[in-house]
Amino acid sequence: MNTLAQMPSKNKNSRLASSNKSILIEAFAIFVASRAFFLLIMLIAPNSLKEIFYLFDAEQYINIAKDGYTTMMQTSFFPVVPLILRYLGSACLLIINNICFFASLYLLKKLGLNRMGLLIVAFSPIAFFSMLIYTESIYFFLTIASYYLYHERKMPLLMGIVMGIGVCTRNSAAMVFFAIFIAMAYDWFNKKTKLKDIFTAYIPATLISILFPAFLQIKFNNWKAFVDSQYSDWIKIKTNLIKTFLIQIDVLFGDTMFKKDIELRLLSVINEAITMLITGLIIALVIFEIVYIVSRSRKEKKLSISGSEIVLLVYTVATFFAFNTTIRNPEIDIPTTSFFRYYASLFPIYLYINKRGERAQLIIFALTASISLITSYFFCKGIYFY
Repeated sequence: MNTLAQMPSKNKNSRLASSNKSILIEAFAIFVASRAFFLLIMLIAPNSLKEIFYLFDAEQYINIAKDGYTTMMQTSFFPVVPLILRYLGSACLLIINNICFFASLYLLKKLGLNRMGLLIVAFSPIAFFSMLIYTESIYFFLTIASYYLYHERKMPLLMGIVMGIGVCTRNSAAMVFFAIFIAMAYDWFNKKTKLKDIFTAYIPATLISILFPAFLQIKFNNWKAFVDSQYSDWIKIKTNLIKTFLIQIDVLFGDTMFKKDIELRLLSVINEAITMLITGLIIALVIFEIVYIVSRSRKEKKLSISGSEIVLLVYTVATFFAFNTTIRNPEIDIPTTSFFRYYASLFPIYLYINKRGERAQLIIFALTASISLITSYFFCKGIYFY
């Protein structure tokens, strides 16, 4: 017979189970709608599905999986995806990518994202690339999972492993590694976490993160080959926010670039407009968040910021600045600060959008879906536009 003391606990567990089931159903329904949307675009495009799956970077990952890292240029492509391709195959990678994207939607819902927020994620450029042989989906999931484990204060060892694998998937995951460390140090200073938990997380995270640089040192005698190759093989130049902005303005409204190639100029203008639109949105969202934190701190007459807020801010700002330290040479290639799919993979922006009003979210959804429709169709046609 159940005692009165046991009944509340059982009711609570029942409510949690019901809530989790509801979250799963909603996330899965939106996930399926997203897959149908992008699959339809693929089917409408002139290239076959097989051709689309193997376009652009996918070819690099497949070559690395087959032959290993044979050139410095290839070191820009981090090893997690090639390893999966090598030992499990491309079909399995596509399945993993889709599972990771669904898991990302589920975790974001658990973190409080509303239905419109999930739709924005599900129809963003990150969603399209989660269906291809690219790193976006795995990277997106690993960064969200790292944050979720920190936010819930659960399993520091697992969090460390997830962060380390994230860095081996794409180097910009080092920013979430850095952001969570700052937040944990802040928590330790405020006696909200133990020093033991920091070591438990960051010993495996660091050991896993340095595996690829260690391999590059052995293979090419250059542990930072993935950085150097950006300047030499991928023809990037060092820049800053102001210089980048002026170049982008010139692309949009000037007449000095790509005079003889009308098609390239048109693509450049579209690409820069999209990139600047997403960049502006990120800057606005970060400013809103900082103003909110400052206002709250003034009202409470003390610094009022949680570790979770630190992670989101530091990760977003640090990654944003990292993207803007280089651009593709504007005299040779489309001069975006980075691919707009990189900006779309910054999960904090979706949590920030979640704080905006319904009308703002609806507008952002319409813009996001339109951008995804345009860019994914160009990509499927085999046009270098991503």
